[in-house]
Amino acid sequence: MIHSILKRRNIPLYAGLALGAVSAYYATRRSFVQIHSESPSAINPQSFTDLPIKETKFVSHNVKEITLELPADNTLGGKVAYMVLFKHIGENGKPIIRPYTPISEPNALGEAVFTVKAYPEGKMSPYLHSLKVGDKISVKGPIQKYNLEQNQHKKIALLGGGTGITPLFQILEKVANDPNDKTNVQLFFANNTPEDVILKKEIDALVAKKPEQLGVTYFVAKPDDSWKGETGFITKEYLGSHLFKPTEENVKVFVCGPPAFYKAISGDKVSPSDQGELVGALKDLSFTKDHVFKF
Repeated sequence: MIHSILKRRNIPLYAGLALGAVSAYYATRRSFVQIHSESPSAINPQSFTDLPIKETKFVSHNVKEITLELPADNTLGGKVAYMVLFKHIGENGKPIIRPYTPISEPNALGEAVFTVKAYPEGKMSPYLHSLKVGDKISVKGPIQKYNLEQNQHKKIALLGGGTGITPLFQILEKVANDPNDKTNVQLFFANNTPEDVILKKEIDALVAKKPEQLGVTYFVAKPDDSWKGETGFITKEYLGSHLFKPTEENVKVFVCGPPAFYKAISGDKVSPSDQGELVGALKDLSFTKDHVFKF
């Protein structure tokens, strides 16, 4: 178990063998990340860099976890919350470019991990699912989406649908792994079926680090007999009873999901630089544009 954790988090195996418990591992890991916080970036925002595929594995019937290999002493160079651009050349010879958000920590050395859901009509995701170990993908970035600082907000709500969880996971992970960050974070995560709930084990592990400070509620539209979370959608009525009020001090809501999710919760953004008007459930609950950030 320790070996698999160390491999995923870029800690040398010989260091892990000296640890007597997982708690000791995490203490060492925090120190390790701080030491390497200024490591060079393997990519840059001006041009695309070809990076090899280190590992791929299915985490659900249509979602793959894809790990890119970076030079051993390099990171992706981003700060929470950030994304990168992937590029490949389509069948017509024209470039296809799409944004993706890594789920590995920004300071992770030597690799970067992404979760990619395959859409049958997609231009990028089926291609990414076809890649094998050793194949390369062109990557550009990092591209900063929201520069979240330690204790910047008193309370944060993360409203996510499907693979829109990835930038929200970045935020949750940042707060969970920082012993000095006292931000209260509540994640509301909606999916179609229990099988579609990606990163559940990772999310639950993060919440368990600070159970009085962090929380998560899962929703599925089509539950099975074993489902123990909420059933249906994230509604205005549910948020009205379980979300902090817009009148509270220094609160922020982050939203990410498919178009229908944005429409119901907040309305979509107009462009990367224009958040657009706030509509939907959050508007009805008296939140304003200043309270909300749409990824």
